[in-house]
Amino acid sequence: MKKNPIEDLNWLISYLSMNDKDKVDDALHSFEHQALSRGSLIEDALDDPNTPDSARDELSQLQQQVEDMEDHAHLDDLSPEASSALAKHLAGIRLENVLQDVMEMEPTEYPLWAAAHLRSSTLQAGWLVHATNCTRDIVAHGFTHGVEDLRCLALTNHLGDIYKGYPGYNYAFTLGDFPRYGLDRGRSKYGDDLILLYAPYVYIFHELDSEPQAIFWEPDAINIRQIGWDGDSYILWEEDEDGYENDEYFDTLDELVQKLEESEPPKLNPKVPDDLVLCHSTHPTVIEYAVQFLYKRKSPKVAARLTAERLNGAPNLFIDAVNPLVVDPDLLEAEIWKAMAKRALENVARFRPGATDIAIGCVVDAYHLGKRDTAKLTKIVQGHLRD
Repeated sequence: MKKNPIEDLNWLISYLSMNDKDKVDDALHSFEHQALSRGSLIEDALDDPNTPDSARDELSQLQQQVEDMEDHAHLDDLSPEASSALAKHLAGIRLENVLQDVMEMEPTEYPLWAAAHLRSSTLQAGWLVHATNCTRDIVAHGFTHGVEDLRCLALTNHLGDIYKGYPGYNYAFTLGDFPRYGLDRGRSKYGDDLILLYAPYVYIFHELDSEPQAIFWEPDAINIRQIGWDGDSYILWEEDEDGYENDEYFDTLDELVQKLEESEPPKLNPKVPDDLVLCHSTHPTVIEYAVQFLYKRKSPKVAARLTAERLNGAPNLFIDAVNPLVVDPDLLEAEIWKAMAKRALENVARFRPGATDIAIGCVVDAYHLGKRDTAKLTKIVQGHLRD
């Protein structure tokens, strides 16, 4: 399946919403080499009086493997007891000290959650301004120097072509933020030229740069064009049909965009690839929307059809901020059955042995299923139990 940037951007929102415990776990496992080879992670845990004796031998063995530079030293190999002892030790350390002192990481190595926090917990879409020194290449060929790994976006200026040799994720300013944060003493901070574009984005505040920024997926950028800034006005460069320049000057970016939209409104992606249909039809928000119809005594088939009728044809910030939704009722109905079966199986696991019918009955009552749908759900659940 092709890369789904909308899904990835929504994942990024969840990633930046992690609590401190999850962030520490992410740091240890995403940057395991730094965690083990630098600082004093294992040594400090061994010195911690709260570390039980049963975990000390295992942690000592891991420490010896690290000192002997053995490739098979991995945190994932620790027993639950040793992992728990390590987690409890780290729980008493401030989050930033885990990165700076325990792992001895430089700011350029930080995970993105250590360098940024969300300004909006929902996916946005709109006009953005990107400063660059490669305007002609971008206008002619599109963006080609992004960062594909979302975790490596904390600081990108130092990254070489091994990280930035292909289209990927990049930073830009919103129209409202650029005048305040993108200019310094009347000049653009990050490049001599400006690119105007329209794209879905995650809106963050970058702690290390002390400014709000927008993260977007470069191949999804549309209406890309060069604009100018002369220190006083924004310039919309145009050529008439005879090739003569017909530039227009604007006091604000909003005025420039308003003029541009009069003749060239943003165009949503007209393509509807199979993976887009699959993404929309199986999106958790779409499934939850459909489930609400079950509570109103609609069958799964009718719930899927009504959901498709109401959502299809327009973008949705919670699902896909750029492309019109294309929910397939048959795919969605299958997801509804999966969701109900999952809930029934969770009940089976919680209830006493032999109470399968009761576990299924709770789901039947909750969703007001008729006899035919009840029989179908029972068959699905029993099939899972046999497997």
